[in-house]
Amino acid sequence: MDKPEITDEEKLKREFAFDLYGRYAIIRDIINANRQAGERFRVLDVGGRGNIMRRFLPNDEVFYLDPYIESDDDNYIEGDGCDMPLEDQSFDFVVSADVFEHIPKELRTKFLEENTRVAKLGTVLVAPFYSEEVYKAEIGANENFKIISGGVDHQWLKEHIDNGLPSEDEIISFLKKNNYSYQRLNNNVLTLWAYLVGLLFLTSTNFYEEIREAVYDFNLFYNTKVFPFDSSEPSYRKIFFIKKSERLTDLKINNGLINNKLFLEIFKNGMDLVNRVDIVNKSINQQRAQEISNLNQEISNLNQ
Repeated sequence: MDKPEITDEEKLKREFAFDLYGRYAIIRDIINANRQAGERFRVLDVGGRGNIMRRFLPNDEVFYLDPYIESDDDNYIEGDGCDMPLEDQSFDFVVSADVFEHIPKELRTKFLEENTRVAKLGTVLVAPFYSEEVYKAEIGANENFKIISGGVDHQWLKEHIDNGLPSEDEIISFLKKNNYSYQRLNNNVLTLWAYLVGLLFLTSTNFYEEIREAVYDFNLFYNTKVFPFDSSEPSYRKIFFIKKSERLTDLKINNGLINNKLFLEIFKNGMDLVNRVDIVNKSINQQRAQEISNLNQEISNLNQ
């Protein structure tokens, strides 16, 4: 009997790791929560490399803007998020996911001004912000990555550590100065983020075809069962939903916490995935050792 075809939403939950799915799913949920019947939005994803937002909002008119890539996508706009070549209020929503922390400190206000200028209804900004706990967690994650990668720093974490993450006070001050109402949300409980990002580093640097389904199954587990509850303090990411229109309402979130039973399930599934990677690595190493042994035997035969 043929397996039932999986839905587009299940594909997203399987293909995207916890951090990538989470940041885009929250943006989607905020937009959908403010959608009236039959309404189709124009959405701009600033810095949206990979054209991911279009997959999360397939029925909307979604564009992405970036100054540093070459793309033939019909929805790509070449431009700088601090100086957009776009008219005022030319998009219903302007969003960004893990971009704000990469903007130089002296340009962050300009980035916020441009995002809100181009938005007609609202802006959603997702990013990690500085706290001592987040700072230490990123250092620990980078050291973990260096062990796995043979001493190489993680590109984005190293940039965060060297340049410093933005302060929430920066964005709150801007919002108050311009009289914008906003909703502040959390994503990725910090202790859980530290565990999951280490797991992500391990699987991404050892991603063999033999573990693809195991990785996808773990993604589906987290994105289905854990993501709806992964929104309490202290968190790694913050979400600022900036409302320009009075018609916009807060996103209703699940106020439940990740209980001990679910935490244990997360760690068990994570360790099962680690063991799967270990088994595949050992098999590959044994195969390579056998190939080397065979090659050495052939060389020995030729010498004789």
